[in-house]
Amino acid sequence: EEEEEEEDQETKKPSKKAKKNEPKLTAIIRIGVESFNIIMTMTIDREILSVVCNCKGYQFCKKSPRSCRHTKFAQDNISAYDEEVERVIEETKKSGKKPSVAVPLTDALKKKVAEKKKELESETVDNLKSMCRKNDQRLTGTKAELLDVVAEGIVLGRCPRCPACFGGKLRFNKSTGVYNCPGYMEDDDFIRCQWTGTDSDVKRLAWIF
Repeated sequence: EEEEEEEDQETKKPSKKAKKNEPKLTAIIRIGVESFNIIMTMTIDREILSVVCNCKGYQFCKKSPRSCRHTKFAQDNISAYDEEVERVIEETKKSGKKPSVAVPLTDALKKKVAEKKKELESETVDNLKSMCRKNDQRLTGTKAELLDVVAEGIVLGRCPRCPACFGGKLRFNKSTGVYNCPGYMEDDDFIRCQWTGTDSDVKRLAWIF
């Protein structure tokens, strides 16, 4: 009987894998180091998921994006920002925001996007760019990529600017349900941003015709 009880208790224990894959509620912390801005994404349990700096030298840290001295300083001295971290985490808890979980686009929505894309095939590249410009979407890429942006925007809503750096134009992966921000140009410098998120982090806006 004791052996059976032990077995029952074992089955009730959540596996490490299950815990690891649980959706996490995340908060975006903004910290100033010297004259630069550090954007830190962490869970409400204070697990740091990503750290991004907008320093001009950041664009040269491609192999190890966390290697710039500002992000290293912020991580090494995170306790110095306890008050700000706690404030943002509490605001996030009260906001009603849902845990970040990626949900691929459904087949029905994929079909709608594909149908809309087919309707737009006769549009010129200039016209597609004009639509994107009006809706503050990215203007780069092939005609097929621009068609994707416009078709998705009409069916799903247009993507807002990145909620972390406020400058980047988000990319959306229909297969994974993940949004990512590559960064943006500021004068002659490219400001890198490697923020990623899901539908719980991004509120799409109505497409402007």
